[in-house]
Amino acid sequence: MNPREKKLILYLIRHDSWITSKELSDNLSVSKRSIKSYVKNINYEFDDIIETSSSGYRLIDPILVKQMIEEADDDIPQDKEERTKYILRKLLLNDERQSLEALSDEMFISYATLISELPSVKNGLSKYELTLRTKDDFAYIEGDFSKKKKMVSDLLYDEMKQQNSSINSISRYFSSIDISNVEDQIRKIISSKDLYLDDLSMTNLLLHLAITAERCKQMSNHTSVSADLSDKIHADCAKIANEIAQLILSEYQIAFSEGDIHDIAVLISTRLTKTDLDDYSNSLNEEVVSILSKIESRLHHAFGFDISESDFRIRFGIHISNMLTRLRNNNRIRNMEVETIKRDFPVIFDVAVFVSDIIEKETGLSVSEDEIAYIALHIGVLIEEQTIMREKVNVILLYPPYGHGKDEMLNKLKNSFEDSIIVTKVISSIGELSPGDQYDLLISSTLIPSNVNVKQIGVGKHLGSKDILMVADAVEKVKKEKERSKISSRLDKLFHKDLFFYNPDYSDSDAAINSLCDALEKGGYVNLDFRASVFKREEICSCGYEKVAIPHPLDVESPMTAIAVSIHPDGFMWGEFKVYVVLMLAVNYSDNMLFKDVFEYTTYMLASNAGLKAITQAKTYDEFIRVLSEYNVNN
Repeated sequence: MNPREKKLILYLIRHDSWITSKELSDNLSVSKRSIKSYVKNINYEFDDIIETSSSGYRLIDPILVKQMIEEADDDIPQDKEERTKYILRKLLLNDERQSLEALSDEMFISYATLISELPSVKNGLSKYELTLRTKDDFAYIEGDFSKKKKMVSDLLYDEMKQQNSSINSISRYFSSIDISNVEDQIRKIISSKDLYLDDLSMTNLLLHLAITAERCKQMSNHTSVSADLSDKIHADCAKIANEIAQLILSEYQIAFSEGDIHDIAVLISTRLTKTDLDDYSNSLNEEVVSILSKIESRLHHAFGFDISESDFRIRFGIHISNMLTRLRNNNRIRNMEVETIKRDFPVIFDVAVFVSDIIEKETGLSVSEDEIAYIALHIGVLIEEQTIMREKVNVILLYPPYGHGKDEMLNKLKNSFEDSIIVTKVISSIGELSPGDQYDLLISSTLIPSNVNVKQIGVGKHLGSKDILMVADAVEKVKKEKERSKISSRLDKLFHKDLFFYNPDYSDSDAAINSLCDALEKGGYVNLDFRASVFKREEICSCGYEKVAIPHPLDVESPMTAIAVSIHPDGFMWGEFKVYVVLMLAVNYSDNMLFKDVFEYTTYMLASNAGLKAITQAKTYDEFIRVLSEYNVNN
């Protein structure tokens, strides 16, 4: 049962009388045709529990149906924490206001229980300066739309980070083929053609192969609608696609159609060879291109989520094209791991539901929960790809066409820097670099002309121990610069204009603590017990150090994370130390990682004489943030 079908049943449960298809379509924001499709699917799955007539629809036994749903639905949140997350997702991932009565029904809790748990929802939103409002029995979010998108983005990336790598996830969700074995075999096939496929592209190819294999086991193959592109596909890619198909057939007795093989060739052509992606976008018909454009626009507008990258549009477009063919032919592909995927990736699954709604409204086809789960996996892999590209050092390897050490060097780089770098491209000459290539570092085993302006490091053709040390140093510098850029964008999350003070006249540490606590309390950053806890911590051990004081509470969590700052160019005495900067810390435990990153960066800067001098010269909040943002971590 997909989420819309569940919503239809819950609506019928709340009403004893006949409900017309128009009322249901208005409530679910779908067509009457879709309502008819939902009822058909529900009655097929639950033995005709919905009665139909000229008056509309109604449940034969609402009480029994509610019990059946509760027993069958593993997605129902079981405790306060799960319910808080569920409500947050509903509020963030839906455009319209949420009915409190409907929410309590969906979670199978009383209305009173729901109301008692709303403060937890408010706390979750407050971290992003968003507010929960309730009016006329409806709940909605009030606040800057960009903050809402930021919260969704953080939830998506945090969810992906908590899981294992995509390769491991794909292996868990598919049983038709041995993912690890197929990956090894494909790498051998590609290497024999003297080509290279990066890890991210391999993950996407394996996901496509896994879904295709599941579909081939369950139903007949499809016929490609884009055979006219055959002459544009690189010959090596066509050969590789055929060899992959033969591998799947010989080892797993699963036969791919010509259309399947063509799709594989298109996918690997976008990354294996120097190609014009526009050629392959023509492999998608006008309907799919239109749907993709609407999905891209609405995801970006609603959540700030970007799917515009050309490779993803092509591989996701191929998936949608095949899915529409299945739906129109009533070929229902089963996904045995739907509940596992929903449990592992609840936010990503909800985004997939959002995407399926767009597809449904454009086509009038009902997208099953099984299909939504496959969409979720595609989105999850994209998010992991974007996370890796953002957090790892992206490397291009330049290795000359002569010699046979390329694979050895790739293996050495992977073994030495697996957690730090990702090789996104291998080239044989500097002329193969294109303006669109996005990379942090070029590792070259051949001399690059001095007039070529690239961020590069030269190494020997066998990548000896000295080369590895040089690469490690270069990678570390790039990582520090990326970290500095990332932290710079987060500074305004912890530092606030109303918590910045330049050269205040504090007689001693007690006066400083009281003054900064006043500011934190006035701004609503801390509770009333915060001040007493700070003084208690100070009594146990002074928070004054050489040049810097960092007062903080002993064991009190704050409603919001913030750092109050006072700067003293001439310094004042904090116990036995003369301090020039005071940082008072108020931390909400949910922001621990953000706080840790920014605080470590700030204290690292203050530990150097140059950093401390720069900070103490900042007379305004804007100057303070600028100094922090522009400070070079390599000083």
